[in-house]
Amino acid sequence: MAVPSGNFGNALSALIAAKMGVPIRHLIVATNANDALSRIFTEGKTTRGPVRQTLSPAMDIQIPSNLERLLFLLNGCDATKTAAQMADMAESGHLALPQNWADDLLQP
Repeated sequence: MAVPSGNFGNALSALIAAKMGVPIRHLIVATNANDALSRIFTEGKTTRGPVRQTLSPAMDIQIPSNLERLLFLLNGCDATKTAAQMADMAESGHLALPQNWADDLLQP
């Protein structure tokens, strides 16, 4: 499945659909010069940095707005753990996800 990434809503929706049983084996996410979402998928981490203005302003971000929802799912819906991770990221500007997180979410 190929989706425009925007601010991560479409890609996260696809991951949730896969978790619900929709047969999505691969997810192709489009991005721009602000490759925040690409780095999350390929490197499993995100770092706050300068935002480049482009012709696709919905992707002119460094921390995707739906990242907290992804963490909530990865944390087994543990709001306390998710809040702690978001607070740590706000302070440090960095967040690392568990290895193979996307593969795990693509499994129903």
